[in-house]
Amino acid sequence: MENTYGTLVNDCAKFFVDSFWSDKAESGALTTGQRSSLLRRQEAEFRNRYGLSRSGRLVVARSSGVGEVVGVAGVEIGDVVAGKSPMDDVPIMSNLAVGKQSRRRGVGGKLINGVENVVTSWGSDWLYLYVETTNAKAIKLYKKKGYRECGLDKDAKSLVPLENGGLTSKKVICKVMRKRINGSFFQKLFNT
Repeated sequence: MENTYGTLVNDCAKFFVDSFWSDKAESGALTTGQRSSLLRRQEAEFRNRYGLSRSGRLVVARSSGVGEVVGVAGVEIGDVVAGKSPMDDVPIMSNLAVGKQSRRRGVGGKLINGVENVVTSWGSDWLYLYVETTNAKAIKLYKKKGYRECGLDKDAKSLVPLENGGLTSKKVICKVMRKRINGSFFQKLFNT
């Protein structure tokens, strides 16, 4: 696993478009226009969220340790609405994606461990994440890694690549999940 502060942002954005957005395309494949538009947006988002001047970090998995990117995950400080009380300035994991050829090989779990290590180095006790309620595979992985649901975001939005080659913003429902990553054995065991 490798932490990057911006030097590989463009490579990670390209990988994310190929691995994550391609899976969301209605037709099963992105058009050239969709890929180009998503790549520009993803590069800008990654630079904004994880660039040198930000507190966010990207964790990158590479084939054979130094080869091509096979997985990415991000973490940044942000605000979470979980239940009735919003929480400010908490670590939020996002943008976790694993390449198709590397799935079901432990890469996602290693990326989560890498993000948790970053957050531990920041001295934070909890790590939060948002995941679309329709993403059953990701929810299963997060639960396996000890994350528990603590709220719903019913106002989330996601870009969706359309069959006609366009992109649209769609309202989605996301689970808010969290895990105690620092604390006593019993606090971690019961995730309290």
